[in-house]
Amino acid sequence: MKLFQKIFPYWAYKILDLEKRLPDSAKLQDLISKSLDTISDVSKNAGSANGTGTSNGINIKDIEMSARPVHVPTDQNILRHKHQKFDEVLTDIKCGNSPMLIGPAGSGKSTLLEQVACELQLPYYAMSVNEQTSEYNIIGYNNANGQYVGTAFRDAFEFGGIFSFEEIDAANPNVFTVINNAMSQGNYLFPDRKFIKKHPDFHMVASANTFGAGASLQYIGRNRMDGATIDRFSYVYTDYDENLEQQLCSVPQWCDYVHQIRKYTREFNMPIVVSTRAIISGAKLVNAGMSVDDVCEKLIWRGLPQSDIEKIKGSIESKYISALAQYTK
Repeated sequence: MKLFQKIFPYWAYKILDLEKRLPDSAKLQDLISKSLDTISDVSKNAGSANGTGTSNGINIKDIEMSARPVHVPTDQNILRHKHQKFDEVLTDIKCGNSPMLIGPAGSGKSTLLEQVACELQLPYYAMSVNEQTSEYNIIGYNNANGQYVGTAFRDAFEFGGIFSFEEIDAANPNVFTVINNAMSQGNYLFPDRKFIKKHPDFHMVASANTFGAGASLQYIGRNRMDGATIDRFSYVYTDYDENLEQQLCSVPQWCDYVHQIRKYTREFNMPIVVSTRAIISGAKLVNAGMSVDDVCEKLIWRGLPQSDIEKIKGSIESKYISALAQYTK
């Protein structure tokens, strides 16, 4: 079964899922497992005989190495604390839309998409993109031997799953014109000259820090997105979920304090990120004995001018500061 999982991760997942529903599915899994093991043994024996490790031109090791992992969220704990935008994104996907989650860094966009995949029990693929990402990283290519090298995008398109382009606004906008047709049409011609029909359970999503209009004070490495690409997504503004942060933070006083910092950085239009990561990671450091000032310097201020720091600290109500008194030393 291990070999089968490497070569066909999606179908391995489907078989395991069937086990829960059909009493005889275990027989099917056992049959496939024995068949694949037999193929592997025959290949190894043939390879030993000619010293090539191949059988009829097929190298099992090459197949194993080219297999791409797929993540199927099955831990229901991920759904214990749902993001405030969960229902909106889930509805978007169920209605056939392609939501683009737009929000500040560390606001839970990736976790939210994983939660939706878990709810729908679909494989979840995530790909970070940037200016060096080419169209062939997305749709695959033919190597020097004329063999097609596939991608996770191809797997999701052909076999189903939620595929996320993370930080899509950091990518070369021209690259994504190649997927515009894949999003709007039911078929796509891949480099191996196969006209693949889009799987009914294929859903393309994305996350970004900007609205596609280019760089901002906080996110200077962002590009202007092509209008045709933007038109294929539905925008979902995904801000920090402060109620969720309270649930996840192990030091409530620290969470309240950081919320105040975030409030005033926005009010004073200061270009720093005060993320959910700072709240969760900061609580661990505070619990470990690090002073609040040191934690702020490490996770929030990060070189912010002292005058701006003092302006923010001076605006925070004393009750939030006194609540952290036991952690300030």
